[in-house]
Amino acid sequence: MPAGMGYNINTGEANYSSWGFVAAIINWQRLLDRSRIYERFENKGMQFELTKTDRIFNVTTKDYFEKTSVLAQSAGAYSIGPGNYLNVSLPDATSNNWTLSVAYDDGFHAPWFGWATAMSVIFSLVLSIVLMVILLEKQEHKNLLREMLPSKALKKFQRGGIVVKKYKMFTIFFSDIVGFTSMAAKMTPIDVMKMLNSFYTEVDKLADKHKVYKIRTIGDAYMAVGGLSCPDKCSVSEGALRVTLFALDLMELVKSFRTDDGLEIVIRAGIHSGPVVAGVIERIRPQYTIFGDAVNIASCVESS
Repeated sequence: MPAGMGYNINTGEANYSSWGFVAAIINWQRLLDRSRIYERFENKGMQFELTKTDRIFNVTTKDYFEKTSVLAQSAGAYSIGPGNYLNVSLPDATSNNWTLSVAYDDGFHAPWFGWATAMSVIFSLVLSIVLMVILLEKQEHKNLLREMLPSKALKKFQRGGIVVKKYKMFTIFFSDIVGFTSMAAKMTPIDVMKMLNSFYTEVDKLADKHKVYKIRTIGDAYMAVGGLSCPDKCSVSEGALRVTLFALDLMELVKSFRTDDGLEIVIRAGIHSGPVVAGVIERIRPQYTIFGDAVNIASCVESS
């Protein structure tokens, strides 16, 4: 610059000779020191990088190109992947763009992330327990219905249909305890219940053994059937055989059975085969039952 022309600008550490118009001269190091940018990010457990991108015109190619310079950078910034940074652009009125990129050492986490995760785990656990209880109760309900209804009748019942079917031949078994009324009069109600429960629990085991289907117990009376689809599919003759073998085993059970007081019991039984109508009555407390003259005849044979 010619002597006596222009002017000098002193930034405190250096002199700059200038001629013409100067927008600004910044002592960048002093600015960084005064802002305490390194200390402030370090105290927050964060890394940062401040860059400046200039848009420069190439007079030869008549095109613009960009040049990025790192103005400031924390010591551990290089260890953070570019995808983990949050970038904030600060464009100005000139042909350059300043970008501040920040990141936590262990990544960004929302302040509510910890307790939200804990609540999600607790909610999932509670929901799983509730669903498990519901499924267990539903399964118990199904198991109870299987005990109450034959398989084919159960399927139709669960579909909401009316369960009724006519069978050409069924074998029906009836039995009751001889002298039950007078026997019960000498016992307390609790002892009567214990005696009936103990006896018919063993009878049910025989029904399962011979694959006959128990219709119900009414007081001291026991009713079971065999044939066709009760409890599983079989021929008419096989169903009659099952009921007969069941009755013979029941007679043997009676010989050895004793009440808690050591009393013996005597039963009478009747068996008859014939056509019946079978179906399910009620929906809240469904009962599988049979109707027909064959049922009445079997009852008469038992009581005679």
